[in-house]
Amino acid sequence: MSHPVDLFVVLLYLVATIGIGFRSLAKNRSTEDYFFGNRGLPGWAVGLSMVGTSISAVTFLAFPAAAYSLDWRLLVPNMMIPVGIVVAIYVCIPLYRSFKIASVYEYLENRFGPFIRFFAAVNFIIGQYLRLGIVLYLVAIPIGPLLGIDVLWVIIIAGVFVTVYSMFGGINAVVWTDVLQTIILMFGGAVCLVFLLAETPGSTWDIVKFAYEQDKFGLGEARWDISERTLFTMIVLGFVSWLQSYMCNQNVVQRYLAVSSDREARKATLISGIVGFLNWAFFFLLGTLLFVHYVRTGDPAVVDMASDQVFPHFILTVLPAGVSGIIISAAVAAAMSSLDSSMNVISLTLSKDIFQRFLTKHKSDKFHLKLARWTTLLSGLFMIGAAICFHFTPRESLLDTLIALGSLLVGSLLSIFLLGFFAPRVGNKAVVWSVIISLIARTYLLLNYFGWLPEAWQVEVHAYWIAIIVDGILLICALLFSLILPPDTKDLTGLVYSRRQLKERERLVTSPSATPMTD
Repeated sequence: MSHPVDLFVVLLYLVATIGIGFRSLAKNRSTEDYFFGNRGLPGWAVGLSMVGTSISAVTFLAFPAAAYSLDWRLLVPNMMIPVGIVVAIYVCIPLYRSFKIASVYEYLENRFGPFIRFFAAVNFIIGQYLRLGIVLYLVAIPIGPLLGIDVLWVIIIAGVFVTVYSMFGGINAVVWTDVLQTIILMFGGAVCLVFLLAETPGSTWDIVKFAYEQDKFGLGEARWDISERTLFTMIVLGFVSWLQSYMCNQNVVQRYLAVSSDREARKATLISGIVGFLNWAFFFLLGTLLFVHYVRTGDPAVVDMASDQVFPHFILTVLPAGVSGIIISAAVAAAMSSLDSSMNVISLTLSKDIFQRFLTKHKSDKFHLKLARWTTLLSGLFMIGAAICFHFTPRESLLDTLIALGSLLVGSLLSIFLLGFFAPRVGNKAVVWSVIISLIARTYLLLNYFGWLPEAWQVEVHAYWIAIIVDGILLICALLFSLILPPDTKDLTGLVYSRRQLKERERLVTSPSATPMTD
């Protein structure tokens, strides 16, 4: 059970978070303020916020556990982050900011029509709702024992805190609390590193050399096999994941639009990529050092312990009171920085892409600001309720269900955006028919994954490949349909990637004599 000093440190952090949320309340006089901070947030803060959004408490605990039990192969997908950064800087940021849009799915309507906008927005919302419940639940599992509090109370307390400051503070509260949370996360990791090196017998070089000899820095088998989690599978997974994140993730695109200029958006993207990768690598290093520590100290308590419980055990048994409270706060911060971003972006997507576009388009901005707060509150209630339901579901069944639902209902969005940007001949009808075919393919692959198909119809495919294969099918089908179906007659100027047009826009934006452009 955690020391009272640790509980006080965590409480202090929670109070500071709520304070930031209520301080941001006065700044939210319109939906533009609530969702984009009046498009004047500093790039460095937005960059750190993007780091916090991408690092959950599951990462905080799961990455050290992966390195402790195996090696660094789960870091491989994150090595592909430069691909996403390059595409973001040279394609996505100038295109999205030139559209003057509020939602990334607004672009899809301009390119492919309202059905594709609705399909993509609903896909994203479902995926974010699934993410809210599972992230809150999975963080409560280790945090409960660390604080000596029942898991259900952790779910309720953490859920209420995130909901309150997200509901009232909007994107200002999300970004600035994320900055605080990211700093705490990095500081907490640094503290763990110091204690691990100090408490493990041997010099730093000797510790690293021993870990290398035990193959704890390995990146997986270098062979091509789509039925296994090999090095090449992880590379492809990372390539696709980071393209999707920087190109069509509403969480990320919202931040491109929340800063004052293209330059600030690029700065935010670079900071998020560099700091994010260093953080991920750092937590893998902590897991490797944990392995060496317990091999050399011979603590019998960890012999039969699950790998994801070893780091919490180290925090409670090795770190002094107060210091361990900082680390627990870092784990809580990692969860909150993911949850608050998801809640705000769900509210944005519901407000702009569903209600304002299809149901309440004639209502005032004041009405939609109230609606944004109510949808944030409802997202928080759903998150808490879903996490409680997951708590009473067997964990094995829960993970299977999440894989099934996530793969069936979420995905195939990257292909749509790639077609929109780079395939001007592909029109609305080609994409709609391809989406239908991709959903059929997705259903087949999921039935195959769970072994519900006749043996003759089954193929060996790892779950990581399901979304990638379906995205590929949609892409190929749309390109083939574009050869048969006539292209759209609409003017695509500014809707598809054109190096010449983007250079011209860059010249106008940066020219001292040009009239300042508002994004």
